[in-house]
Amino acid sequence: GQEEQAHVPARSAADAAMDAADKTRIRCDVLDSDGASAGHFTLELVRSWSPKGVERMLELVKMRYYDGAVFFRALKNFVVQWGMRSKEEDKAWAAQFDRASVDAVSSRLKDEKLATGLSNSRGTISFAMGGKNTRTKQLFINLKDNKYLDREGFTVIGKVVGGHRHHSGEGNRALVLTLTLTLTLPLTLA
Repeated sequence: GQEEQAHVPARSAADAAMDAADKTRIRCDVLDSDGASAGHFTLELVRSWSPKGVERMLELVKMRYYDGAVFFRALKNFVVQWGMRSKEEDKAWAAQFDRASVDAVSSRLKDEKLATGLSNSRGTISFAMGGKNTRTKQLFINLKDNKYLDREGFTVIGKVVGGHRHHSGEGNRALVLTLTLTLTLPLTLA
């Protein structure tokens, strides 16, 4: 017999443009402690999932905050986390910018509600936090489905969409992250 096919309405060019404007991809190059490549991966940030969170991460990438950041927390079957620097490193980074810019990306973000249908599933990215409304600069990638984090208020801002990795969150090897913002569309940050 002949199978029935569902009718899918054609998407307009405007719909496709809106979808593209909602997403930004960031290539992440990972180096080992000797400076040799340990692979790369690509993050896709989705503004509609967490407008404040995505804006914050993009501003920090633009200001090169994560360049040279170390994956300081890598827990097998949980998360890999980055975004914490020593006081000296933070001070040297901040000295490159005016005080208002540094304060803007260092202030605590108000929590955003997890978008319907989203979860802290394997490969998604969220800001770390120490309680309600405490998100600042630290981020993590879920290495497995961590749905209980949804109830804790961890808002998903994007996901890993491609690349290659040599590290699964185990061992003591120091891995350094360099985020390179690569865009196909112009980036406008308010």
